[in-house]
Amino acid sequence: MDTDPQAFRQNGYVILRNVVPPDQLAALRDCFETLVEKQKRIWAERRGPTDPPGGVWETSAQPRLVFNEVIDSQTAAAGDFCLHDHTLGVSRRLMGTPEAAVTAMFLMCNPVRDHGPATWHRDVGPGHPAPIDGLTEYIHHFGPAYIQWNIALWEDSVLWVVPGSHLRRNTEAEARQLAADPKVPLPGGLQVELGPGDGVAYTIPILHWGSNYSAKQRRIVHLGYRAFGGEAFSYVHWRHWDGDFVPHLSASAQRTFARFDQLWQEEHWQFEAIFRAAIQKDAAGFAQAMAQLHPSASGRAVTLVMLSKVARRLAETKAIEAQGLPAAETAAKIKSLWFGSEVFNEWAGRFSLADAEHLGARFAALDHRLRLPAAQAAPGFQGPPSEYEPNAMPAGFGMEEFVSTW
Repeated sequence: MDTDPQAFRQNGYVILRNVVPPDQLAALRDCFETLVEKQKRIWAERRGPTDPPGGVWETSAQPRLVFNEVIDSQTAAAGDFCLHDHTLGVSRRLMGTPEAAVTAMFLMCNPVRDHGPATWHRDVGPGHPAPIDGLTEYIHHFGPAYIQWNIALWEDSVLWVVPGSHLRRNTEAEARQLAADPKVPLPGGLQVELGPGDGVAYTIPILHWGSNYSAKQRRIVHLGYRAFGGEAFSYVHWRHWDGDFVPHLSASAQRTFARFDQLWQEEHWQFEAIFRAAIQKDAAGFAQAMAQLHPSASGRAVTLVMLSKVARRLAETKAIEAQGLPAAETAAKIKSLWFGSEVFNEWAGRFSLADAEHLGARFAALDHRLRLPAAQAAPGFQGPPSEYEPNAMPAGFGMEEFVSTW
C-alpha cells in the first residue's frame, strides 16, 4: 500500500482506502462480530447491581472491546490483521522507523441508544506525556513516533480532525470555541468519510472529535502502533496488552509478538539503567544510558519530562504495594496504573520503595517546574483539571540543569 510520510507528518492524519482488502472484509466482519458477542456475554456477567442486563454494552456511549482479551483460535484473524502490511507495515513506513510494535487492539462499537457528540480533544492529558510544545517540537524534528488507527468495517463518518493541529497549541479561536461548546465543529475541522474497509491513521496530539455516537451500526478497529529504534524516545511507550492470546495466533504472528516483547524488555532495561544512575547520582552513567534510549542530542528535555512521569508512576506503584491490600486487589490496581499490561508491573518490581523515593527526589525539581500554582481545566485535552502546565516546556531546563538539581 502506497504511503506519503511527508503529508502525514504535515497534516497529522491520512485516509487510506481498502486497508481491509475487499476479499477479506466479509470474513473479518464475521470474526469481529463473534468477538462482540463473546464480550457482550462477559459484560452481562460482570454488570453491577444497578446496571441493565447488558452491563457496559447498554450503558456506554461507545462500547469498546479490548479484543485481544477475547481472541481464541477461531478468531485469530483479528490478531493477524494487526500485523498486516496495511496496518503494521504502513505504520512503520509512516513513522519512518526501523521497527514498530502494536500497543493497542480495540474495537469501538455503536451504543444501543443515541448519545450524541463527544468533546473535541487531543489524546494527551495536560502536560502528559509532556507539554504540547514539547510534543510538537518532537514531531517537527523526528516525525511522529506513534500512530493511531480507525478502520471502518462499515461506512463511517463519525470522526473529525483539524489538519495540522498536532504541530501547535490551540489557536485563540479554537480555545474560545472549546471553552464555549466543545461539542460542535471547530474552525478548520474536517469530517473523515470512510467506506467499508477504509482507515484513517492519525497522530494523538491532533485535535479530533467523535461527532455523533448514535445507535447506527458502527464497528471501528481501533489500533495503536509505536516506533522503536529511532533517534528519539517514543512519546507513547506503554501498551494495553499481555500475551495470553498469542498462542492462538499463527506461528508467524507468534514470532512477531515475541519480537514486540523483546523490544519492550530491551527498553525497560534502558529505563532501569537511567533510573539506577539517577538514584546513585552517577552523572556520567546517566548521560550514557540516556544516549541509549534517546540517541539524538536534540529533544532530550522532552524525554526527561516523559521519564519524570514514569518515575512518578513507579512511586505510585510502590505506594500501592505498601498499603498491604489483598494480592489480587494490589495486582489489579497496579495493572490499571500501567495501562493494563503486566509487563510494566514486572519491571516496577525491580525497584524498592526506597529506590522510588530516591528517584522522586531526583525528579522533584523538574516536576516542580512542570506544575501550575493550582489545578486548572485545559480545554482540548483529556482528563480532569490538572496541576500540570498543558502547553509550555520549562525554559532553560535540559540535561545539565537536570543533573545539577541532584
